[in-house]
Amino acid sequence: MISPKVVETMGLIPTGKIPFGSISGEKWHNAYLFHVGFEGEPVPLSEVQVADPDPAARWAKVHVYKPIIKGGELPHGTGFDVLLGMDVISTGKLEIDQNGHFSFTF
Repeated sequence: MISPKVVETMGLIPTGKIPFGSISGEKWHNAYLFHVGFEGEPVPLSEVQVADPDPAARWAKVHVYKPIIKGGELPHGTGFDVLLGMDVISTGKLEIDQNGHFSFTF
């Protein structure tokens, strides 16, 4: 699921509606197709392959979950930008430390 903020920032166009169940019953939300990327360890700028690199930018390896995700739009005010389900998380290894730091690899 993705927030209205992400939808607006990325200029996503709805592909239809998707149902979500909650304690108050089933509600239909806009659905979108998208990919998810995870930031990895920073790498030197010389190793980044981009057409117009910006030396001031912070470059990092980005690991992209390749299958297209069909996800719904979160209601306003949920506090999340992206909420991943077990269909994505179970494809990799998620480690969460007691201090709140986490890593996800696949």
